[in-house]
Amino acid sequence: MNPRPIRPVRLTALLLVCCSVVPAQATRKSVTVTIEVTDGHGARIPKAQAEILSAATAGSKTLVTDDEGTAHLELEPGSYVVIVSSLAFKTVNRDITVGSAEGQRFEFALQVGGCPIPDPCPVVPAQGLAPTSNPAPYPNNSEGLRQLLNNMLLAAKSVDQSGLLSMIRDTEIPNYHSWFTTNFGQEKGESWAGPYGRWLAKNEKEFQELLVKLAQMDGEFAIQKIDTAKRYDLLNGPLDGYLANWKRPTTPKGEQLVKIGDFFFVDGKFRWDSTTQYFPFQEPKTAAIVPAKLVKKVQPEYPAEAREKKIEGTVKLQVIVRKDGSVTVQSVVEGDPILSPAAIEAVRLWHYEPWQRNGEPIDVQTTIEVIFSLNK
Repeated sequence: MNPRPIRPVRLTALLLVCCSVVPAQATRKSVTVTIEVTDGHGARIPKAQAEILSAATAGSKTLVTDDEGTAHLELEPGSYVVIVSSLAFKTVNRDITVGSAEGQRFEFALQVGGCPIPDPCPVVPAQGLAPTSNPAPYPNNSEGLRQLLNNMLLAAKSVDQSGLLSMIRDTEIPNYHSWFTTNFGQEKGESWAGPYGRWLAKNEKEFQELLVKLAQMDGEFAIQKIDTAKRYDLLNGPLDGYLANWKRPTTPKGEQLVKIGDFFFVDGKFRWDSTTQYFPFQEPKTAAIVPAKLVKKVQPEYPAEAREKKIEGTVKLQVIVRKDGSVTVQSVVEGDPILSPAAIEAVRLWHYEPWQRNGEPIDVQTTIEVIFSLNK
């Protein structure tokens, strides 16, 4: 795939100022601010996000441009920090001063990759805007996912968290039930689709809390490509997957990377696989948790081919222990492909006294190891 050419783009914020009607005793008048976001050719960019932080009050406002590439908000005259971001471009922070005069204009420039951001920003004529264009997506590679997560991290540092939650919701898997069954088969797909939909809102809220916590820590995102064909047994068709880690600079070697989340690239966007939860650095939960107890264990039948070839080893399976104590196998985390089918068939027959939270049985995702040894 040929890389997308680096093209500078200008994000223009046009502030149209008019005095609003306020009570006679008010000492400061708000002004109506209209922001238009455009690229270097003057084409408006919809769904761009801007965070407006007041230097005086430390308050903030978040706006997202509409389908016409414009947004409106009320601001009092004063100093602000404007954080502007759009898909596939570097985020820009800029200090501005809003006065009371009409016709004020501020310009911002977003650019792809490591190109320098012009300062001061060149003036772009306000007339002759080109037709609306859609923003370019994050590229389907490790750097593209890193850009997305860095923009999430930037949003996490703001006071208003609505923008961050909106970005997280944009990573939801569309038509998730059909998508899971199409890619992983009927049985396995349905076993994932159910928990995905049932716990999605809760997981998104916890992911938001995690990003807020990361925004206060030293570190950076490190992304690695996943071999999905190897990781997910009997995968139907190709699928691009990535593992997002958090790299801590002051941690001993070997402990620097902390798993954050798995992502798939679906329909031109990165989609967060919330069925695989890591959520490190979270505060301990106060709920009383009682772990599951295995009450029925079925030994796997040693594959004849593995016995002939003297293959031994451990198969690690990702499973869901259901409320009724049954086990649903989701994927093979690691293990020899000759041994894996036998491990899956055996574990499907296991039964537990289920996990409990505050006395109520719950579904829990966990891993199970099945050991194959010719000496047994």
